[in-house]
Amino acid sequence: MTEITPRVCIDGREVDFLKGTYANPGNLSAATISFDLSISEGVTKKLWNKEVTFYLSQNDTVPIFRGWIKRTKKSLEKLDVLVEDAVGYMIKG
Repeated sequence: MTEITPRVCIDGREVDFLKGTYANPGNLSAATISFDLSISEGVTKKLWNKEVTFYLSQNDTVPIFRGWIKRTKKSLEKLDVLVEDAVGYMIKG
């Protein structure tokens, strides 16, 4: 049985994330991804409105999700990142 190892890229550069979730409620609702970055990985970058792609496996060449960073929240141990797809930008503005 092959192991599925998802990957997240911010502006085309793969980042190591701690954990993450993907939600696609359907209809006219935005698909979202939220993931946690280590403080050392995320604090030194300007992340707002950067493009994020999510691949289900290391071997995938086409992402199953493409969106833009909507919100970041820093805590002592990690940086929480929320990403919405284009529908989120069209509906919510």
